Amino acid sequence: MGEKDFDFLCLGRIEFAKALGFKTLIESNGLEAIVENQIQTLEDVENLKKRRYFNYDYFKKELEYFKKKKEKMTQPLGGGCFGPLTIASSIIGISQANKMVIKNPIILKELTSYINEFMIEFAIEEEKLGADFFWIAEPVASLFSPKLFNEFSGDFLKKIFDSIEIPGFLHVCGKTIKHTEYMVKTGAQVLSIDYVTDIVENIRIIPEDVVIMGNINPITLYKGSREEVADEVNKLNYELRNYKNFIMSTGCLIPSKTSIENVNLLVDLTRNYELVSNKDFREIRKLMDLSLNGFKLDLIEYIEGNKVRNYCINEAIKETELMLGNNDEKYENILDCINVLKSTL
Repeated sequence: MGEKDFDFLCLGRIEFAKALGFKTLIESNGLEAIVENQIQTLEDVENLKKRRYFNYDYFKKELEYFKKKKEKMTQPLGGGCFGPLTIASSIIGISQANKMVIKNPIILKELTSYINEFMIEFAIEEEKLGADFFWIAEPVASLFSPKLFNEFSGDFLKKIFDSIEIPGFLHVCGKTIKHTEYMVKTGAQVLSIDYVTDIVENIRIIPEDVVIMGNINPITLYKGSREEVADEVNKLNYELRNYKNFIMSTGCLIPSKTSIENVNLLVDLTRNYELVSNKDFREIRKLMDLSLNGFKLDLIEYIEGNKVRNYCINEAIKETELMLGNNDEKYENILDCINVLKSTL
């Protein structure tokens, strides 16, 4: 297997909970889990804050491992951890946390806020050691409505990312199209998208200075033939060919026994995929921007003044038509612009 373009470490939710002094257990499958219902009342949270216990040995061990790995790597290396809502929900219990956001929101919010203080400390320490970015996995976020995600996770994630100067990466499991607006507001510069989310729709509703990462189905890599892997990778590369803010990756964790050949195939196909030139890219984006803003006269002037190639016009038409449904207020103006583009061919 070839060298990775980048790598990252992620302090586990179980380790973080244990550092906070919470109990764990070994389940029947042999895996360790956080004991639920350890926080049930606001008084429990207040007592936790007064005690303010934290075993920094867990931080120390992770930071030492990070330092050693960083010394051996020439590629970018990121630090990271699970998100505050995920850890808080594990301590309370996922189903109980979902009820709590309605019946007793202050309990969940205060616990999440308390946990977040230590996460900020951890992010700052990893940045000091030379982390190139900070990764946060907040898998439970999509179990909450978009607005509740923002209130109980997004606002806290933003505090973490605001506390450091290195880029923030955010991964949320599940279908997150409706959460996208609030994921962007966290300040994360890279959004890692689960394979169940429509990444083609997703990338069209985010700013161009935010990067989308994903979202090949890891089961395709694990069980799929070379042809099936190639089909899925080539399809995604084609669909996102006109977007520079895209990193090809899997949409979740790759199973441990996945074929190395399939992983290498994903990487090789993407590295060898022919992209448009920077000039063509800029012209396609310019035509899209003018069309989506309904600037019909400016569109004609730009095409004539820059002798825009038919290829770029065709690509701009395809992309604008795909985005048409997201701009209902300007629908007629955008449609007129699409017709202008078609008339120039």
